[in-house]
Amino acid sequence: MDKDIPQGLIERYLDGTASREERLLLETSINRHLGREVDLPPAAELDKALPRNRAAVLAAIGATRPKPVRRLVAYASAAAAILIMAVATAWLLWGGQWPVVGGRQFAAADIAPGRNSATLTLADGRTIDLSTEQEGIIIQDGITYLDGSLVMENEALKMKNEGPGDENGILNSITTPKGGTYRITLPDGSKVWLNAASTLKYPSRFDSDERVVFLEGEAFFEIRPQVRNVETHDYASFKVQTAGQVVNVIGTEFNVSAYADDAETKTTLVTGKVRVVGPVEAHSHAPNKSSVILSPGEQSTTRGSAITVQEVDTESYTAWRDGYFKFQRVPITDIMQQLARWYDVDVRYDGPVKDMRYSGRIARTVNISAVLRLMELTDAVHFEIDANERRVTVKH
Repeated sequence: MDKDIPQGLIERYLDGTASREERLLLETSINRHLGREVDLPPAAELDKALPRNRAAVLAAIGATRPKPVRRLVAYASAAAAILIMAVATAWLLWGGQWPVVGGRQFAAADIAPGRNSATLTLADGRTIDLSTEQEGIIIQDGITYLDGSLVMENEALKMKNEGPGDENGILNSITTPKGGTYRITLPDGSKVWLNAASTLKYPSRFDSDERVVFLEGEAFFEIRPQVRNVETHDYASFKVQTAGQVVNVIGTEFNVSAYADDAETKTTLVTGKVRVVGPVEAHSHAPNKSSVILSPGEQSTTRGSAITVQEVDTESYTAWRDGYFKFQRVPITDIMQQLARWYDVDVRYDGPVKDMRYSGRIARTVNISAVLRLMELTDAVHFEIDANERRVTVKH
């Protein structure tokens, strides 16, 4: 039998040995994957619900009758596609308690998800640990939290920022740790959602001709247009500069993922239009001739000196802003990298990594075991969680 063939849940379903809870879990997940609405019945009605869904499941995985495991190769991608989507179903079906699968109870909470957390650094080096009870800050004459409570008065901010700043005139920066996220309203009214392990540098006020911020990590931008001349419809540009590219904006919504440990920088456009230019030369900050213009629903990928464009499901790349992960056939290594940043864990691999891809949607508010234990349902991958060392080991 092929070592890459998923076993366990689908195998038990096809050979008729799956429990009724396992069957309903698989069937409701398949239906959700196909875009069907699924009503979760009371426990007393589980057996009645199963026959109604079986035909849809068999059709989804390309089967019309139970087949030997050796013929499941064609269904591997279908199996992977339902895994993470099963998490939301399991939460609802078992009232927040993990089911018994394969004779063992899934682990209880072990490593909690990330939260609102960030550090504000002023030009003189002073740092302020922003409140974890707040979601973000507003930068105007002074700095306040979103609810209006004060972070720093204008006079104190001026006193601390009376130095020249760095060579780019950047005065402040806000940094999120692993397992942290924060929202910033910039002086021009533009909004930025900063993902985990990211840094945004910005001036205390923008130049009238050009607004520039610097990003390392990932952020979602909602840029407010700034009119310079009403009669000529002249707008001040907004630039997001990373180590590998510059995004030129007027007024739009987009996501930029530019982590230092990623080989690629991805820019995903939701609304409006942007120009992506890159890479940026290290000393002159002058972009080369390679550039692309994105329309809504498009994503650019900058890798070295090359920029490519493709149409994407933008929600898969912006879902984190709204508090959940959404995957569309994402390799397991990429998923683990995202989990490492959000749950602040070290990921290690015990043996070679298989070419496994997963699709689905899951809240970022669940503990890490909620994701990992459902991925184990294939029997193709297993995890060990060391909560004390904040380490996850991937085993095959």
